[in-house]
Amino acid sequence: MQNKEEYVKTFMIDHFVPALRRVLLANEKMRGLFVRHYGNCCNQTALLSCMHLTRELPTYLWEMYEGLFQIGEGRIIYFNHAWIYGINRMGLDKNLFLNLAEDGERITWEPVLENTYPEHCQHVWYAKEINRRPMNWETVSKACIAFNTGEYYTGWSAKRLYDAVMQEVIDNPDADMSWYAELVQARVNELRKRGFEI
Repeated sequence: MQNKEEYVKTFMIDHFVPALRRVLLANEKMRGLFVRHYGNCCNQTALLSCMHLTRELPTYLWEMYEGLFQIGEGRIIYFNHAWIYGINRMGLDKNLFLNLAEDGERITWEPVLENTYPEHCQHVWYAKEINRRPMNWETVSKACIAFNTGEYYTGWSAKRLYDAVMQEVIDNPDADMSWYAELVQARVNELRKRGFEI
């Protein structure tokens, strides 16, 4: 990976995505909603990441996808999840598969030939994909609005949320994020109590 890509990868994983989570928690329009949803923000992560990556790594065409997945065999959990696929504009055999909305070892930034979860990462992503659809993030970001009603937690436009995230990166570059891991673990614990094997 080139130095610029390494820099952008580190910035996205260590600063940009954590800042997004902090902004959503601090500015949600309905207090407690972000916590009740256990910090789920994969669509926001994919949308804002595509906006940023288009500026920082223009040698890729950035696409956003949302898919329906399932976990389990007896009691099945269905969930939606969004990710990013970068197509190399230089015609090289290296595209990028990005799953930045996860935590810890499940974060993925991998060179791939096609838009599928890399084989060597399957041990950390054990969900089965049911279907997928592309999401037109570019139209949304050019219009500077997130969704018809604004971003789910804050009600803000995509541009306003992006600007707030970038300011948060500047203001609090080394903020403690242990609360987010605890939030994710609380969701896992709740599902296990309900009899789901995850």
